[in-house]
Amino acid sequence: MVDEQDRGGGKTHVFYKKTKYEFETNEVAGSVLYERFGIPTGNKLFLEVEGHGEPDKYIPNDATIIHLKNGQHYYDLPPGTVG
Repeated sequence: MVDEQDRGGGKTHVFYKKTKYEFETNEVAGSVLYERFGIPTGNKLFLEVEGHGEPDKYIPNDATIIHLKNGQHYYDLPPGTVG
C-alpha cells in the first residue's frame, strides 16, 4: 500500500539535533536542508543510517535531491571530524 507521503503529497517530518522539522514534500535539495537546519559554513550534514555497521550518509550542500522519510534523523559535524 502506498501512502500519501510516498506519492509526494502530505507532510514529511524529520529531526535535526532532536528538533522536529516539517517539509511540504518528501524531496528537497541538500542545500535546502543546510539552510533550513542552519548548518554552519564548512560543516557537513549526515543522515543517521540504521543497521549494524552501516555508515551514516553524507548529504552534500548542493542541488542533489534528497528523499526524505518520516522520522529520519540528521546531524552535522565540523570540518576535520570523521562522519
